[in-house]
Amino acid sequence: MATLVFVRHGQAGTYEAEYDQLSALGARQMAALGRYWGQRARPVDRAFVGPLVRQRRSYEAFIEGLGEAGGSVEHRVDDEGLAEYDALTMMDVALPRIHAHDPVVQAESAAIQVGDEPTRRRHMERLFQHVSRRWVRGELDVPEVTPFDGFRDQVDGAIDRMVEGRTNGETTLVFTSGGVVAAAVGRVLGLTNEKVLELSWIVRNAAFTELIYGPSRMSLFAFNAIPHLDDAPELVTLR
Repeated sequence: MATLVFVRHGQAGTYEAEYDQLSALGARQMAALGRYWGQRARPVDRAFVGPLVRQRRSYEAFIEGLGEAGGSVEHRVDDEGLAEYDALTMMDVALPRIHAHDPVVQAESAAIQVGDEPTRRRHMERLFQHVSRRWVRGELDVPEVTPFDGFRDQVDGAIDRMVEGRTNGETTLVFTSGGVVAAAVGRVLGLTNEKVLELSWIVRNAAFTELIYGPSRMSLFAFNAIPHLDDAPELVTLR
């Protein structure tokens, strides 16, 4: 059997104007993962890296930590298919179009304007989840964004490229985002689009998910693991 290890990027620019970046905390999370990997002498035959800034910077921080522990990566592949679904554009486009006739959007949007910061963030999360569900169900027309089916096809294509012609015992690390991790798990478990979407919301920063595969099947071996942060609970984040 060979192994694919999907790694969600470290903490990005959450609630900041520019989300696609790696925060200082995110860099520490990824360096911790690199050190953990190297200290256990786990091999890395190849690394596939997504095109987004937070994905590439996460790989670089991982490499720094891995090097500190005496490890290295044999080969790097950049793959556009590992980009996250474009949730921010979807929200920017959809919200003005549905605000007038969606009472949930009206209520959550109003709640975001009042209260303390934790309360505002909770309502932002609820708003995002409500609109995202409607989009994935096909209830919203957002032609500016690749549909969720198309996003899953994109991830399937990247996985097909990773496994083609690979041999027994190889380990490939994949630096990407929560939606891609969820789509990969959804492929293995046969999950619906809405279940994949919901799964993407619980993937923790710098967590890794392992898939093992052979010529005829692929199986889920581990999901959302963060043993590298066991001794540093202050580094555990979801957003």
